[in-house]
Amino acid sequence: GGAAGAGGAAKPPARGGAAEATEHEADPELVGMLTALGALGLRELDVVLGEMLFPNGQAEDAKLWRANLGLIEGLRSLYLRKRFGETPEYQAKVATTLAPDYLPTREEVIALFGLKHPAPADWRRAGQTDHLKRQEELDALTTSPRTWPIEDKLEAVGCGVWGRGEFNLCCEDTGR
Repeated sequence: GGAAGAGGAAKPPARGGAAEATEHEADPELVGMLTALGALGLRELDVVLGEMLFPNGQAEDAKLWRANLGLIEGLRSLYLRKRFGETPEYQAKVATTLAPDYLPTREEVIALFGLKHPAPADWRRAGQTDHLKRQEELDALTTSPRTWPIEDKLEAVGCGVWGRGEFNLCCEDTGR
């Protein structure tokens, strides 16, 4: 079995079973907060994060969190797990990718995760520049960030969830 991730959901062992503590897993206060957030549904999480991450209701509030890498890592993992990782189908895909000595081909990955091939214009690896550009766009908005979709709230603080899906979560879960 894997280590319990944020929210108490079982997390597959990292990198073939070698447990590697991350910054947020080593901070008991942060673990407690992420565990409490993990108990929320995605809609509730969206509302709570709006209040928590944007206490003044301003886009500039996001800058307060960008240096807190443990929080950013924990929120990213929590969101990806809640959005993509809580289904039996996802768990089956992870089990397939964890088979000993199994390294899937590109075609097998595309089929397993339902990725489009040939890739549509929006199926690409978003790099650091893309995320920074998205943060700048979000910083320039005049609407309250509390009303933004959860992905934009998380992107604004630096979580890098834009364009990510169950394939990315599987890679993070398995270290492959």
